[in-house]
Amino acid sequence: MPLHTCTCSFSKQMRRDIQAKIDAGESLDRILEDLKQQYGPTVLSAPPRKGFFLSAWVLPFVAIVFGGGVIGVYLYRRRDRSAPPDETLPAPPPAPQEDVLNTDEILKRFDR
Repeated sequence: MPLHTCTCSFSKQMRRDIQAKIDAGESLDRILEDLKQQYGPTVLSAPPRKGFFLSAWVLPFVAIVFGGGVIGVYLYRRRDRSAPPDETLPAPPPAPQEDVLNTDEILKRFDR
């Protein structure tokens, strides 16, 4: 949890220590370096952008690109398996002529 939002007793003590260093005139870089030496690099709310910690910055983007590629390939392959276009389908057989009624014959039946 970031130090400015934490309410535990340890965070209160850390804020007092940091304020004492600020009052003593230490620079921000020096204060951060002291905290990293005392508590390790995990004391920072964001990992440093070097060494092994660089992977924490790069891997999420690599995962997003890789996942998008996998989904794209899946959708592309799925599209190829779909039914052929309508123009390649065979035409239905013609209806027998005796079953076909014209409009005049239908209207004559209803006029009776």
